[in-house]
Amino acid sequence: MWETCSGLSKSTLTGERLYLRPLASRDAEALLRLVSENREFFAQREAAVRGEGYFTVDGQLERIQEVVQMEASGRGVNLGIFLHAGDELIGHLALFGILRGGFQEARIGYMLAERHSGQGYATEAVNLAVAYAFGELDLHRLETGVQLDNPASARVLSKAGFREEGMSLHWVQIAEAWEDCLRFGLTKGEWEEPALPG
Repeated sequence: MWETCSGLSKSTLTGERLYLRPLASRDAEALLRLVSENREFFAQREAAVRGEGYFTVDGQLERIQEVVQMEASGRGVNLGIFLHAGDELIGHLALFGILRGGFQEARIGYMLAERHSGQGYATEAVNLAVAYAFGELDLHRLETGVQLDNPASARVLSKAGFREEGMSLHWVQIAEAWEDCLRFGLTKGEWEEPALPG
């Protein structure tokens, strides 16, 4: 399922229709194309405020360098989502805010190009990342939040085995507004032995 070269940030996670791998400087133009073509779509879900400099090759090279530093510090892993067919970059996925010690947890977040939404790619990518998080990274728990107006993302998480844990009021600021989010979590034990339906 995954190949590890040298270090966690060098891993490629391979699925049926897509693969995840760390973004590198050679991906800057493809990443720029992805974020530019989906600027309005991504802005509905991103907590970060993006200035015009972000939407340049240099802006994407800077972003990739920040990701490399985050990975080197052990705080997270950010992976591009690529289709096997044509090696097209269609999104990105992050395991971030990694806590070790008594927690052994991380948050998971993902963005997929609008034209590739609704085709099962996000579910496949999340499943690959969950296996990596509980396998290679040996984490105990993953969690995330989903805006109330994003039922598609809630379905992705449910299909990947996450359970809804409740709602957090004013959990994340998006486009200068504090958004309530449904909270989802998954433990390694739940993933290893999924509950039977019923």
